[in-house]
Amino acid sequence: RDHEFLNDSLIDFYLKRLQQNLEPEDQRRCHFFNSFFYKRLLQSMGKAEGGEQLRAAYMKVRRWTKGHDLFSKDFIFVPINESLHWSLAIICRPGTHAREQQRLNSAGPSHGEQWLAGDGAAAQQCSRLSHRGSGSDEEQHGSSTEPDDNL
Repeated sequence: RDHEFLNDSLIDFYLKRLQQNLEPEDQRRCHFFNSFFYKRLLQSMGKAEGGEQLRAAYMKVRRWTKGHDLFSKDFIFVPINESLHWSLAIICRPGTHAREQQRLNSAGPSHGEQWLAGDGAAAQQCSRLSHRGSGSDEEQHGSSTEPDDNL
């Protein structure tokens, strides 16, 4: 249909459906933000430049994560709407990266490239997890496969 757009209610509905179709253990490993989080995060940051301004911006969105330790999650799902287009950011293993950053105490470009390129297992798990709940394995991959116990 012309001039009809995918709206935030449909995005939130689909994300809830994905979440509900996950096994309970997988649900505990994931955090799903709703479609308003990213917009509110950007609004709160405004033109924050320094540490104090960024802390103040964080205070405006901290209730969105109250009771959730995001760094203990394996996957964080963030729907993003920019210029009438929807994207879904999937942050894989944020705690691993945060611990590594603390350990190295710097984020030089070579370290960042190593981390992104060296964690193929995380990317593979992100891909498999993001496909769950959207149809059978046979529909997605063209053949029947056994469930992956490593998820």
